Amino acid sequence: RHPKEKGLVHEDTRRMTTNASSAANIKDMLIECISKDVKELQNTHSDVGTANNLVANSDEVAKQLCEHLDHVLLHGLKNIDNGYWAFVRYFTRMDAVNMINKLTQVTTELGKGRAWMYLSLNEQATESYLRMFAEYQDQVSLFYNQEAFLSDSERLLLLQTLITGLDFIYFDFTVVSATD
Repeated sequence: RHPKEKGLVHEDTRRMTTNASSAANIKDMLIECISKDVKELQNTHSDVGTANNLVANSDEVAKQLCEHLDHVLLHGLKNIDNGYWAFVRYFTRMDAVNMINKLTQVTTELGKGRAWMYLSLNEQATESYLRMFAEYQDQVSLFYNQEAFLSDSERLLLLQTLITGLDFIYFDFTVVSATD
């Protein structure tokens, strides 16, 4: 029998709509979580110029922020098993790529992507990377599907705006020592 006669075409359309709706809900939840993380970091680490302003790996809210940013970068990846390192590497300075590649305790592509994220927060470069992701959507489309967070210009702009709230928060994450 023809697929239309079985109602399969309608079922596929409904499933795609549900998936798009689900992707939107996930993206909205991530925005909400990151917004809360940023506000909490601002409240607890807003003493500019003091040791209280430094955020280390052990900070629970910083861990949550990293987990949520990790989800943003993994959302909609075409090859999620390898993580986002291959994508972010395209935008990263060569000396930072070399440093991450030399990390002896970081052996997977997923781990390298997370090391990159820590480094981008340490260098207060996360907002700049997000801006580049928005500007170079042709590169994004090579690694991410259409429903991905990074393919969503509206939410990506909103995330950039939220990340600017970290401008006076200084991260001091231990990425892992590189060996020569």
